Formats: sequence, structure tokens, C-alpha cells
Amino acid sequence: MMKQIARFLLWLSGWKVNPVIPAEAQRCIMIAAPHTSNWDFYYLRLAFWVLQIPMKVAIKNDWTKFPFGMFVIPLGGLGIDRSPKETSERLSQADAMAEAFKGREKIAMVIAAEGTRRKRVKWKMGYYW
Repeated sequence: MMKQIARFLLWLSGWKVNPVIPAEAQRCIMIAAPHTSNWDFYYLRLAFWVLQIPMKVAIKNDWTKFPFGMFVIPLGGLGIDRSPKETSERLSQADAMAEAFKGREKIAMVIAAEGTRRKRVKWKMGYYW
């Protein structure tokens, strides 16, 4: 059902998704750039519903807490704790994303390389690691 709704919403916006995906892309990490607005997430979420590939998006941990977490987590938000590691026991961003891959044959992990929606001249290197 979500596939048809997503396809219709994309069609209304003038978009369509090519459903042919190579087998090796069924489990991947995608770099989203430039990440210029929250509309990026809307279109991305719709496209992955059409493709029927589970999607996780690295997002600031605050968005996965109440009340926003009730919506963000089911839509694929993966909260990343970005507090200084010296002051808290936490997984690194890379470890948190590796955990999301465990036991899944199909998953797309999406990371915004800039780490922000503001204009950046140089990308942070965390997405690379």
C-alpha cells in the first residue's frame, strides 16, 4: 500500500523512480549531498518506499526522542549521539550505523556528508569513515 501511495505522491510532484536496482545496491550506504532542506528526506523516504528497500537515515539523536521520535523512528531515522565521546559512553557514528546493518539483507543507510543543511565549502570527513 505504501508503495502505491509513495508512487502517487512522487507523480504529483513530477518525479518517478526507476525500480531497476542492481543486486549489490540492495545493501548500501548513500551519501546525500547537498542536503539543503528537510524536503530531501520527504522525497528520499517516498523513493525508498517505491523501491521497497528499508532505509535508515543518520539524524541528530534529539529528533528520535519524544515527541518527534514517534514519527522519525518509524520513518527510518537512526539517532546518532553527537555529544563529546569523553563525557558519555556511546557508540561512534560508524559503530551505530554498523549495528543497523547487522542481520539485514536489504538496507540503505543515508548520510548527509555536510552534517548540516547550511552551506559548507568543505565536507566533514566522518561520513567517509
